[in-house]
Amino acid sequence: MKKTIYTTHVIFKEIVRDKFFLFLGLSSLLFFLLTIIFNEMVVGQTAKVTKDLTLSALNIFPFLFLLIYGTRLISKEIESKSIYTILIRPFKRWEYFLANLLALFFSTIILNLIIFLLGITTIFIFYGEIWIKAPFIHLLFTLLESLLLSGFAVFYSAIFSSSVSVMLFFITYGIGHSIEESLKSITEGSGVALKPFLNIIKFIIPNLSFFDYKTELLYSIKIPERTLTLSALYSFTYTFLIFILAVYFFRRKEL
Repeated sequence: MKKTIYTTHVIFKEIVRDKFFLFLGLSSLLFFLLTIIFNEMVVGQTAKVTKDLTLSALNIFPFLFLLIYGTRLISKEIESKSIYTILIRPFKRWEYFLANLLALFFSTIILNLIIFLLGITTIFIFYGEIWIKAPFIHLLFTLLESLLLSGFAVFYSAIFSSSVSVMLFFITYGIGHSIEESLKSITEGSGVALKPFLNIIKFIIPNLSFFDYKTELLYSIKIPERTLTLSALYSFTYTFLIFILAVYFFRRKEL
């Protein structure tokens, strides 16, 4: 376990020092400065646009980070052959995979915290409003989503090439956020023939709507107390299953 912890630490430092991670951090600062301009264009909606964009940013930036960086975390090591210097040591493949997963997830935590602090600071400085509870709750849901998505990113990265990993991750994210709405449309009567197909997909691709409560938080609609607990169980269980599946295929992969 010590090897896993050490490797996680090394990979984590490499990620947060990467130019792309720093670029996203600086981009988030610019993003919030631009929200001030957008908000001034909306008459009678003081700070609302900035609040909405703050919640959205907590999803957008981690998604971009995982899409562009996370999906090539292991594949770039395989393609450059540098993974051999690690796996020739007494270091099991599941330990290496777990180290990458943890390092990637911890990096998304840092990125999310930066965006969270920038958001609430922007609201306080420019609008004089202390707005913490809603973005903090959304931060917790976003971290649960980031854990699950980190599992998929590393899974795809370990099994497929960088380009294929990006495509699969994008599809997973897109379907994961739209499948609930698709099923609702079918329930209302349109596209009944697709219902069996979508129900199968629902068990393969995670339902990311379990982590999306932006509208409720923005308009101060009460969220059931057990929702966060159920979302956490869903995220941990799904990530664990992805981990087991990824380790199985990663062990069988010829390097």
